[in-house]
Amino acid sequence: MKSNRDWRDTVAAAHAAGASELIEEGIIVHFTHRNLLDARFHWFDFQLYIDEQRSFLAEYGPWLAAHEPGGTALLDRMRRLVDACAEVVARSDVTPDREHVPLRLCRVDSNLANAIWCDDGRLRWVDWEYSGSGDPALDLSDFRWHAALDGLSDEQHAWLRENYRRPEGDETFDERLKMWDRILVTRWPLLILRSLWSQHNGPDRVRLTQAVVDVAEVRARLVRFIERAEWLV
Repeated sequence: MKSNRDWRDTVAAAHAAGASELIEEGIIVHFTHRNLLDARFHWFDFQLYIDEQRSFLAEYGPWLAAHEPGGTALLDRMRRLVDACAEVVARSDVTPDREHVPLRLCRVDSNLANAIWCDDGRLRWVDWEYSGSGDPALDLSDFRWHAALDGLSDEQHAWLRENYRRPEGDETFDERLKMWDRILVTRWPLLILRSLWSQHNGPDRVRLTQAVVDVAEVRARLVRFIERAEWLV
């Protein structure tokens, strides 16, 4: 019987192997790319993420400043994060377009609730609706900063990065990974802001169900994720 830590470690490793082969404790996980549709939210242009972040600030920022205690200060901090991220993107020579990225199958939805450790010793994933072809560096970065995996330890994340098998010949993988880290760590506070807004104003988009959450916890998470992004900067 695997401990919770063993299970999390193996799930993390298998997810990050999204486009390659990983051997861990005798388990081989192998994914291949075969003319897939694009993975959801995997855009081959850094600037599109900056545009999205600015649209979130414009749409949800005024509400935050007007209705949440300390909202104006939080909004200012997020604006500084987005501006700093935009400057990094503008200075970068890294190209994430299709012609410069070895496309791989990317899991996208980095949520341990979608992973099952089976009796036959294999790890299996459910809920593939967001998965598809994308940049493996972006998928690895998403695993590091996804809100659902905020509880993993620094040691687990470090192990994951050290053991991820980069695509052969991908000379810009680490450079792209740094860019995606900066973009995604900046993006997540804005996604949480949207979630906070929706708790007060209704769903921001069409959903089959509306999750019931503790509004105070969402606000606390917003502050924590702003601090996390500021720490990386």
